[in-house]
Amino acid sequence: MTRFAAVLPLMLLIAAQSSPAAEVRFAVTDADGFAAGVGAPVRVTVEVRLTALVDGVAIGGRPKRGYGGFSYRAAPCQEREITLFADPAGGEPRRAWLDYSGVFAGGKGPAGVTILEHVTNPDYPSPLQQYPGCNCVMPAFPADREVPLAPGKTLVLNNRLWIHPGRADAVKLADVWLAYAKALKVTLTD
Repeated sequence: MTRFAAVLPLMLLIAAQSSPAAEVRFAVTDADGFAAGVGAPVRVTVEVRLTALVDGVAIGGRPKRGYGGFSYRAAPCQEREITLFADPAGGEPRRAWLDYSGVFAGGKGPAGVTILEHVTNPDYPSPLQQYPGCNCVMPAFPADREVPLAPGKTLVLNNRLWIHPGRADAVKLADVWLAYAKALKVTLTD
C-alpha cells in the first residue's frame, strides 16, 4: 500500500507499507527558496520515520561496505566534485556534510546538492560515503550494522538538502549547517 498526500504546495508526505512488517514515512517538512527565483539556493528538509509493525524487523546497511541510509544519486555531470566533510570526533560543535557538484546537462554552469544530517539523528554523524562510479553519495546510517526496530517505536531520521548554484563553499556550508543544527524541529504525527 502506498499513499501520497500533498501537505502544502511543494511539500509532500509519502507513506509506504511495503510489507505487513514495517511502515516507512518520508515527509518534506520544510521547503523554501522555490519561489525565490532561478539561481537561488533551495533547502528541502526530509523526515524519515521507520516503524516496525511486528517483532523481528531491523534495518541495515550493506555489510562491510556501509552502504545504507539517505542517498543522493545524481545524473552524470561534467567537472564533478564530491566533498565529504566532518569535524574530528570530540569537537563541539561537530559539523558534517557532503556535497555533490558539477556541470549538469542543460545547465549554464556548476550547481550542486549538499546533504546535511540533523544533529539529533542517532549516531550523528553517520559515516559519509561516496560511490563515484554510480554518481551516489550518502550519510550511511546505519552503516554496516543492523538496527532492530521495536514494534510501535518509531526511528526518526532528519536530513536537509541544500541545492545551490555554483560550487560548494566551505564557509557558506558551515553557515548552512549551523542554521540547520539550530532549526526548530517539526514532527508530523498521525
